[in-house]
Amino acid sequence: MTEHEKTQKSLAALAAGALAPEEEARARAHLAACPDCAREAQVWRRLLGAIGRIPATVPAPARLGRIAALARARRQEVLARRWNRLVLAGLVLYGWALFVVSWPLLPAAVDWLGSRLALPWFAVVILGLGLWWSFCWVIGLALLPLLRQTEKIDLEEKVI
Repeated sequence: MTEHEKTQKSLAALAAGALAPEEEARARAHLAACPDCAREAQVWRRLLGAIGRIPATVPAPARLGRIAALARARRQEVLARRWNRLVLAGLVLYGWALFVVSWPLLPAAVDWLGSRLALPWFAVVILGLGLWWSFCWVIGLALLPLLRQTEKIDLEEKVI
């Protein structure tokens, strides 16, 4: 690696004052002889000066309180959604288990219900689907308060 390449790699450290004294003397000697490196060193000095003028800002205490409230609300929302997903997953698994268990019994149930109600098999199947649909609506209505709770959290977040 040439002296020029070594100096180019250490220009940022030179501008920050982080070079050892002998390395700094060698770099300054090179800058006196090389206008390209001198221009690049000037850019590094300006950049470090601009970075030094950036104020270290800390949010105001009132804003910190709002940020903390938003974080708490977001955490509650995530926990509520996680719980909703667990309930929904449990209901889906329950539905599939009920379907798998009841599938072999379906012909016997259709025959039994058809003989009791004096209905043809397709009417019994439609009746069963209607009952299943009603069951799904009941489950949906049971989950509605959970969904409204999540909407309430979203509304509070927008107000804050």
